Amino acid sequence: MPRRNDAPPNHKLLAYLCYGEDDSYWLELRLSLLSALRFLRPDDGISILIATDHPERVATLGVDVTLEHLTPAMLKEWRGPHDYGHRIKNSVVPWLIDRHNAPVCLVDTDTYFYQSPRVLFDRVGPRRTVMHKHEDLASTRRIQRALECKMLTGPDKTTWTVSSAAMRMWNSGVLGVDPADRHSLDAVLWMSDEVYERTQIFNVEQFAFGRVFESTTQLSRADDVCAHYWGMARPFVHERMRRFLATFGDRPVAEQAAATASFSIKPPRHPLPRRILVASWRRWLKLDAPMAAAALAAAAGDPRRPRDPEFQRIWRDLSLRWIQESGAADIARCSSHFTAVRDDEALALMDAPEREQWRAFWHNADA
Repeated sequence: MPRRNDAPPNHKLLAYLCYGEDDSYWLELRLSLLSALRFLRPDDGISILIATDHPERVATLGVDVTLEHLTPAMLKEWRGPHDYGHRIKNSVVPWLIDRHNAPVCLVDTDTYFYQSPRVLFDRVGPRRTVMHKHEDLASTRRIQRALECKMLTGPDKTTWTVSSAAMRMWNSGVLGVDPADRHSLDAVLWMSDEVYERTQIFNVEQFAFGRVFESTTQLSRADDVCAHYWGMARPFVHERMRRFLATFGDRPVAEQAAATASFSIKPPRHPLPRRILVASWRRWLKLDAPMAAAALAAAAGDPRRPRDPEFQRIWRDLSLRWIQESGAADIARCSSHFTAVRDDEALALMDAPEREQWRAFWHNADA
């Protein structure tokens, strides 16, 4: 299809990238869309665009959107020479700008709007870009160690130095850019390839966006406009969204959008006494953060206590994941903090697949 240069004045695109077979992305997408529609007005000049390899699913959203069909060949090409999945985001942003010649805010599916997307686009313009927020991650330090003070020269002969002073990592849950800065996206794609080849670190994609945008534009954060709830919050949001749709899914879209005002994207909070107890235990044994999180999650998932059974199951799943991540199953095997996922009385209250999963885990821990 040809490049679209006939975009109307003040036209803007709130874009989503949703591909693959995981149904949870479509749950997230629907929540994000509804939370945005709660604020959007017809005279905002903002269109919603969904780029997907499953165009047949867009109609199920019940929302008027612009559809961009991504073929398997396109997705394969966008993964690049190193078969790097997150590189698809580096590729789709310039592709959308080339096709629509309009400011684009690409928003991850796992987002929730606190304010109108209008506020995002107020921060986007020539030499003005937006990302979600900057964050301190261990992966940033890994990139720094791999590339400290190395000079990288781009295809346009621009020289980039990766150093401690230029290593702030920005989260790419929101990406806003104007067509006037289309050239910077070529640098982003090149840098993503260059750094991924050297480091193989999973979030090089967002490092490249942040490094280029911060150097060539005025880069603003967007976490006051929308939340990006990646991580442990996601399974709780997914369960809440299923319940939301069971209640509101048959209602008009405007009513669904209004109802998202009371939607919570935060995980349930652990009681303060339990947090204090686990913090003391962690300091005493000098444990890492995943192990402390696993202990809190195990207590929250105790099937012997009459709470929300679906949330309890989520907590237990998280506990198992964090014990494995910590590599301290021997400590969990003996600690009273894990009786809710270890003792026979508790295991008997779980369904058979989960019970066998835990029994197999403890058996392997003993081996």
